[in-house]
Amino acid sequence: MATFQKSKENYTDTLIYEPVDDELDEYKKLNTFVEIHNQYYKLEILAPHLEADEMLGTIAFFLGILLARLSLSFYLSQRIISRKIWKPFYDMLEKLRGFRLDKQQLPELSSSQIEEFQMLNESINELVLKNMEVFTSQKQFIENASHEMQTPLAVIQSRLEALIGRAELTKSRQRLWKDLSSSTQRLKN
Repeated sequence: MATFQKSKENYTDTLIYEPVDDELDEYKKLNTFVEIHNQYYKLEILAPHLEADEMLGTIAFFLGILLARLSLSFYLSQRIISRKIWKPFYDMLEKLRGFRLDKQQLPELSSSQIEEFQMLNESINELVLKNMEVFTSQKQFIENASHEMQTPLAVIQSRLEALIGRAELTKSRQRLWKDLSSSTQRLKN
């Protein structure tokens, strides 16, 4: 047993095997004696003597892991939040893709708590209504124009048929008559 020596402290460097690294690492060792309840004890304190590059490497490694985890969690949370926030917008796009003017039915756009999406819904509905009105007007105009063209075309066709009834048509006039007749027939259909 070691004898008690008052105020005797001893600092030494020692090597201790570290199974994690599979090597001997340097440690600082403090040997001292302490008195507890009139009993004297030898106290040994071991502290690893880390080199600066080992400490910096360890700190950099753990900070890198922390940064990677923070970046990943930020990315994933932004994806989730973004998907939730933009859901009404993508729903609108999907319904607009399926919209057809000839169906004459407004797309049913889902409502949203976000004011900008509500404004976008209103603007889309106004735009669709105006386009439906223009489509109906154009359709009516085309139907009217087609109907109005039928009468003059019928007159032209009947006069061409009367012309063919005459026996004295030259080959060049017969070719002209065929061209005019086929063009008139295409316009009627």
